Order: sequence, then C-alpha cells, then structure tokens
Amino acid sequence: VDEAVTKKLAVLKSKGYTIALDDYIGDPAFDSIMKYIDIIKVDFALASEEEIRGIALRFQSKKKLLAEKIETEEDFALAIRHGYEYFQGYYFAKPKMLQGKSVKLNAGAYTSIIVEMGKLDPDFSALAASVENNVLLTFKLLQHANTLKFIQKERVTSIRNALVNMGLNEVRRWILLLLAKEFSHDGNTECIKSAFVRAVFLERLAEKSGLSNRLNEVFLVGAISVLDSVSGMSMDDLVEEIPLKEDVKAALKNQEVNPFSQILDFAKSYEIGDWDEIEKRVKDFDLQKDRISKIYLECVISAEMIFNNKSMAKS
Repeated sequence: VDEAVTKKLAVLKSKGYTIALDDYIGDPAFDSIMKYIDIIKVDFALASEEEIRGIALRFQSKKKLLAEKIETEEDFALAIRHGYEYFQGYYFAKPKMLQGKSVKLNAGAYTSIIVEMGKLDPDFSALAASVENNVLLTFKLLQHANTLKFIQKERVTSIRNALVNMGLNEVRRWILLLLAKEFSHDGNTECIKSAFVRAVFLERLAEKSGLSNRLNEVFLVGAISVLDSVSGMSMDDLVEEIPLKEDVKAALKNQEVNPFSQILDFAKSYEIGDWDEIEKRVKDFDLQKDRISKIYLECVISAEMIFNNKSMAKS
C-alpha cells in the first residue's frame, strides 16, 4: 500500500467502481485505503476465529463482508455465526456425491441423439428419427420449440422442422438440460448450470485449438464432466452409458493426456483460479488472458439467460 496505489483507488472509486480487498486478515497496513473499499474478503484459511470475529465487529455496519476459503461446513457455520453475508470456497464448488443411490441413465432415449450431435455435420433427419422414437421426447421438443421466440409465425408441427428451426446449438443445449434434469436428484440447478457453462467455455476455447473440427464432442466433454457429481454414478459407469469415442472417454475418465483432457483441465483450473497453471496453458489457445476472461464471462451470462428462461425450464 503506497501513494500510487492509494491515488489509483481514489480515481477508480470516483468513477463508480466497486472495490474488493482480497485475502484480508486484519493487517493494519490496509487501514489507509479502507475508505475506498466496498467488499472485504476475509481469508478463513489464514485468519483465526478471533480475527474473523474482530473484523466482523469492526466493519459489519460499514462494508460488505465476504468469507473466502470456505472449505467445510464448519467454516460456513462460523461465517454465518459472525454475520458474514457473502461466501466463496470449495465447500460450495464441489457437490456432494450421493451415497447408496444410483440413477441409471435412460440411455435408449438419448444415445442416438448424442451420437448424431457428436458428428461434424449432424443429419437433422436422423436426429428427428431418434426423437420420434421416444414419445416423451417428442412432446417435450414440440413444447419447447413452440415457445421459442425465434420460431416464427406458423407453429412447429413436425420434429424435423422443429430441429432445423432451433438449430444445432439450441438442440444441444436442450438435450443437455434434459440429461441433467434426469440425473439430478434434488433439482440442483446450480450444478446443471455449471455443466452448461463449462461445456460452452470448452467449445469457445476449442475454436482456437487443435480440436476446432470436433467442437460438438468438446461441448459434450464439458457437459458430461460435471454429471457424475449430480448423478450418484461414477464417471467410469457414466461414460459406458453414452457412446463416445475412445479419446473422449479416456479424457473424461482421466486415463490419458490428450487434447480433450488438456482443454478440460484448463477449464477446471480456470474455474478455481489456479493462475500458475493457467499461465502455463494459455498459449495453447492462441488467446490473451483478458480475452479468455471475456469469453468465460459471456458463457456465464449465456447460462443465466437460458436457465432463467421460464419456457426452457418447463421443457
């Protein structure tokens, strides 16, 4: 904290920026800039309970308090007890595996659709035939297609027409939501949303990598890589239910290093803020770090828009 930093914070504050102080544990060296700080992020991994309580008593009525490095249920309870309002940490990022329960994927309803979507040039007639083989899927597709704003004037009455009008990207997202809902025991939409964000993020990264000709499969890798957490099934069992190419399966099962596993590892590193690992890998995607940040934010915004769409949720 020096004069240059203090002046810069004053300028940013005057322009309306919200400023967060990271990794705070009560160090008085930051006192001189506290007037510019809106959010204090208290590092629960480094601070003692006495320090955690003292920071809360000092700033609770003046600043927004964020408890970071929340790793356990006990950490979370401690933060709540001392009045922290915002929370961040691995405790929230890693869903609990459901023990003693197993949800078997209804592979027959989705298998041929997933296979077709994994192709470079999917055949909409083949997709339509696969959907038509399942009455429930047919109903859900027509219901969803007829509520979309870009399906115009005449209502959709045939499966192929619905798929063509929706477009491949929309079809993939719709199938992902159905898959995730089938897996989810408790309607945990945050896990499903995470699957969607990761899938789209991988797809965008792959556009600049050696996987640019396999974007559909990259999307599926991102989606499926989260589903074990909400299904109660191991990844090994899960991938056997879905017909995927061997390199894709190997990446999901963490059996070998290949382009799919490398791009998946990058996304996981980005999600948890492992900046050293990101620095090593960023050149693989021919993108600047700030561009990758922009792409990730766009993926999050896209997920929020889709998951807050009532017609999509009903489908």
